[in-house]
Parts: sequence; structure tokens; C-alpha cells
Amino acid sequence: MSTSTVRLLSPYSIQAGQSWLRGNLHTHSEYSDGLLSVRKLKELYKGAGYHFLAITDHDSIGAWHGQPFVLDLTEPPNDIHEPPKFVAFPGYESDRQGISVNCIGARPGLDGVHKPLDDLQGCITQVNAEGGFALLNHPHFMGLHDAGSVLALDGLLGVEIANTKCVFATGMIAAGLATDLWDAVLSQGARLWGFATDDYHADDISPAFTGWVMARATAATPEAILASLKAGNFYASTGITIRDISVAGATISIKTENAYGIRFVGKNGRVLREANGPNAAYTATGSEDYVRIECWNGSPVFSDNPRLRFFAQMAWSQPIFVARE
Repeated sequence: MSTSTVRLLSPYSIQAGQSWLRGNLHTHSEYSDGLLSVRKLKELYKGAGYHFLAITDHDSIGAWHGQPFVLDLTEPPNDIHEPPKFVAFPGYESDRQGISVNCIGARPGLDGVHKPLDDLQGCITQVNAEGGFALLNHPHFMGLHDAGSVLALDGLLGVEIANTKCVFATGMIAAGLATDLWDAVLSQGARLWGFATDDYHADDISPAFTGWVMARATAATPEAILASLKAGNFYASTGITIRDISVAGATISIKTENAYGIRFVGKNGRVLREANGPNAAYTATGSEDYVRIECWNGSPVFSDNPRLRFFAQMAWSQPIFVARE
């Protein structure tokens, strides 16, 4: 097939003024089963160079054991023409029927309290209506391996393909990585983005700053960050830094700072190409349905834990969909 008949649908739009912004979308505070206050969490992540954070306590925004609080952590700019210094998104984690979902950008009520619905689909529909989004949490840790159960949930934005807390807690990569399930749902026609998080509760449960997303946004504002995440203009990482992902004709190119190897993956998880070094390219033939990119190096995610040195740093692009014309 001639490459002239191949069209790539990439989420990686390039606009003037864009920059990569680091954020975590799965974090627990003292209002559920975490250790720190929400303000301490903000200070922790801001001090580590993060630009945004979602507090996702279990089934509650701003209420735990009947204690209300209003999540108002986004720092205003010094000047009205500047973006906020740090963006905090309200959210919650909801577990139902052996499935866990994070609802990001959910709106608290006037009293600062948000009461999620009893059914998971209702929670997803509700947060989408409120302008936020929902992502599937640590599916393998929950025992979820069936693509059909994921496809049955209408309105999901993506899947938590890397949850580093689950790896740390179990000592098993398979508990925290779900790229196989991601490939399964993508191969059945779903268009879901892949997320990485550290699911931070406390240092003795699992370290912070070990899984995150990098959103390419035009400004460090809630609106710009949400728009980039919803559009798929971001990548997921446990330690690899991607400088750029671009498309020219039928060719996909990636540049990284610290990858030793790069893998292009297509339908049903088929490896399309592997390359050594920090940069690589792949030219689509039109038969792939989608192409996503995995990057890795030999550095451990948990550098202070010899037991987990096998868990190496990685990064994942979003799928670039392949169409024939």
C-alpha cells in the first residue's frame, strides 16, 4: 500500500506558546485513607515541580467523617494577565462492583460537599456533565482483565495504564501496568487515553513522584490543562521525558531526553518497530488501526528499593489513529 493513502489522526497538536506541564491525577489526603492534609499535598507536589494536582479521596470531595471543607488550592497569579501558579482539581475515587474510577473536575456543592451517585455509570455521566472527566483506575489491581467490562462504561476518557503504588504494594509489575488491557479496548475501536499516576497515600505505602502525566498546554490554567487532557495532548511517564511527538505525512517521530529504547505498538499489542536510542520514527502502512509509543531505560522507578529494581522507568504516548483514504 502506498503511504499516500495513509492518514494519521494525532492528538498532539502544536500551537504557539505551548509547554509541557507535569501533574498527578490520583492522590489521597487525610480526608480518606491518605496521611497528609490537602494543603500539605499541594506544597509537596508544587515543591517537586508539578504544575497541577487532583485530590481524589474515596467517594468524597471535601467531606470525610462528616467534616466539610472547600477545596480551594489553586493559587491565584500575581498579575491578572498571568496564569495561576499552581492548579488543583477537585475529584474523587469511586469503587463499585470491582471497578474503580477517578472523577476529575467534579464540582462540590455549595457546602463544599459532593455526594457521588451509587452507580458507576452515573458517576461518569455526572462528572462529564460538570465539565470534568473520568478515568479507569488500576484495573489489574482490581482483578479487571476483561475488555468488555471497560467498553460497557460509556464516557470514560482513559485508563490508568501505570499505577506505581500498585507495583510498590504488591511487588508485581502486572498489578500496576495495564497496557495489555489498553491495547484490547483500543483494538475493539475504543478511543481511550493512557494515564500514569503515583496514587499517593503516604511514604510508607508508596513514594510520591513516581508516576505522572505531562500535558502540552497553552497556559497553566485549569481550562487549558483540562482541554489538553481531554484532547489527548499529553503523555504518561514513570521517569522518561519526551521532548516532542510529531507527525509528518505517514511518519510518526518521537524525541526523548533519556530513553534507551523505543517501541512502536499497534493493534492487538503487536510490536511494529523497536529502536535503540533516545529518538525514533515509524512510517505507518495503513494496517495498524492505531500506533502508540513506549519508551524505556534501565533506571529503576523506585531507586531506593533494591527489591523493585526490575521496575524500570518508562513513558507512553497516546494512540495515534491510522486511517486509509
